[in-house]
Amino acid sequence: MNKRNFYAVFFVLLTSIQIFGQKEIIPPPPPPPQLDFRWELDKKTEAKYLKNINENLREQLEQIKEIDVNKYNNLLQQTYFKSLRFPFFDSDSKELNELDRKILEMDIHTEALAAKYSKANKSEKEKLENNLKEQLSKLFALKEKRKYKEVADLEKELEDLKKGLKLREKNKDKIIERRLLELLGEGDYLEW
Repeated sequence: MNKRNFYAVFFVLLTSIQIFGQKEIIPPPPPPPQLDFRWELDKKTEAKYLKNINENLREQLEQIKEIDVNKYNNLLQQTYFKSLRFPFFDSDSKELNELDRKILEMDIHTEALAAKYSKANKSEKEKLENNLKEQLSKLFALKEKRKYKEVADLEKELEDLKKGLKLREKNKDKIIERRLLELLGEGDYLEW
């Protein structure tokens, strides 16, 4: 093959690689539209949730509803579920549940104060801001109390687990022997 033919073949190959080797550049799809997702409880459910809430809390929820319906619905549902009483709670769970209920009520109160603040005139805003700061301080204290209670419960549970581990280690041979007999089908005589 002479030089001229070689260059011609080389040129054809190079051109075909450039033409057929290029990928089509596809622009990324546009981002999905931002939805203003607002959901409302049906009137029957809303009435059911409001039924067991005290009048003061109901008024505060109404103030929040005027500003933010989603927040209102969320807080209303939380309030309803926190008001449910479960008979199987132990005393520690009851205490945490009661703290959660108080925290939620205080949260609603602060949200209502913020809603009032947004509608207030200049002279009322300062008073509301001071009140809101005071209420937020109380809310923070409640949340910290709950966290300390949670830590104490976890520490107690950890201590119980450590005791259980020590007891199991002490009785390791008995536990293994009992399981061996169970697996071999000879453990029936150990039952009470």
